[in-house]
Amino acid sequence: MANPRPRVVILVPFSSKDPSRIRNWQFVQKRLQRLLDLPIYVGDITPPDPGEYNASLGRNHAAQLAGDWDVAIIHDADTLVDARQIRIAIDVANKTGALVYPYTEHWELSDQGTRMLLNDPSSDWRHTPMQQYTRNQPLGACMVVRRDLWELVRGYDTAFIGWGHEDGAFAIACETLSSKLIHRVPGKSLHLRHTFSTSKNPHNALYAANKARVRHYMEASMRPNAIELLCKLRDDSMVIDIAHNIKWPNNKYSEDSILHQLATILLVDVSSVLDSYGCTHWLADNTLLRVVRKDDLATHELFLGVWAADFNPKVIDDLQKIHDCKIISLLGTPGNGMVIVLQRGSVLLSMIFYYPYKSSTTYSCLYTLVDSPGTTLQATRYIRPAPSQAPLIRKTVFGHKLWLPRNSSKYLKSIYGTNWETVDTDRTKLSDWPNIKEGDTCDIAADAQTTAQYLGVPAP
Repeated sequence: MANPRPRVVILVPFSSKDPSRIRNWQFVQKRLQRLLDLPIYVGDITPPDPGEYNASLGRNHAAQLAGDWDVAIIHDADTLVDARQIRIAIDVANKTGALVYPYTEHWELSDQGTRMLLNDPSSDWRHTPMQQYTRNQPLGACMVVRRDLWELVRGYDTAFIGWGHEDGAFAIACETLSSKLIHRVPGKSLHLRHTFSTSKNPHNALYAANKARVRHYMEASMRPNAIELLCKLRDDSMVIDIAHNIKWPNNKYSEDSILHQLATILLVDVSSVLDSYGCTHWLADNTLLRVVRKDDLATHELFLGVWAADFNPKVIDDLQKIHDCKIISLLGTPGNGMVIVLQRGSVLLSMIFYYPYKSSTTYSCLYTLVDSPGTTLQATRYIRPAPSQAPLIRKTVFGHKLWLPRNSSKYLKSIYGTNWETVDTDRTKLSDWPNIKEGDTCDIAADAQTTAQYLGVPAP
């Protein structure tokens, strides 16, 4: 969830005795301190052979040294990026939870340009020869990441040793596992020239191994079981993290664990957007039941109750454009029984809208398809009365503050019946719901068009 006042840190991998690299880092460090004024943590893992330096391990080490952070700037020791671009990237990463590059162009300074800049930043170094990197994104240099995404992918893959390709693997893992597209802030980054790395050579065995490994990442990301394959690739290198006392919530891939993380992130993202527009909402149905009973989330589908009276349609626009959610289904209409089903990756989230009913009660709706000989797809609408959700309280759920009805027991009893504490949570038939009233027959396609117009989106 976006933290309104995130703790932002800078993570730098650095371990070198080379004078040119030390000179560059001293300049970059002072510049970061002056322009950003954020705590800097240096991951210093020194190998016996400089050619076997593990930048991934250095970054993971720095992240652990930083402690309890919310957003991290992963910054190379030989890179310059405009502070304004980095600040924008911090805001975007904090808001979206996606990986963010604070640049779109990456340039290499010449030896002359590097010397001139470091000796006198006001000199005419900008007019010295520069070479633009033409390799397709993603590149390394500088990235900004939110903590939940960092922990989801378990940082950098430490099997990348020597020079090259660990940044590409990290970007692939972030985008594929989270189902959130990488964001980029327009602007330049500059790479300062230094002594050439012996491992930066196509004939070097470590470089060849890194190139082969990132190819595995690219191939895995295109498979139907991409999440499993990518997580198992990271499992392979966990022994290196463990040997250096780098700790992760999960050292080994578990489908249940990764799906639970994805479900939690989606739930928190949607709740955060609803909060930002002042929309009353709460954990509902199966999701509330599992939380109250201290069960794990049902990772295939989540449920939020939403009070229709103060809902803002801009919520859906933000969820689609900023959080990469897709609308899977629209049922009911804004004034009667609206249900919006969203999807991100393998997780569904149903926003079930509630309306005033009688006295202090409310109602929401469920739908079942009707066999119809005509061409119009129809459904039977069922009314589900419930006590008012008010007052709501904010409780810590799976490490995040979320809204629940204060009287959750009364709410769950009205939905699931008196045996709600032991009832099977995966209900699929209408007969499973004790307090339900059959309503009218509705035209699904027509209702979807009406709701889509209200939301300002194409009908699914």
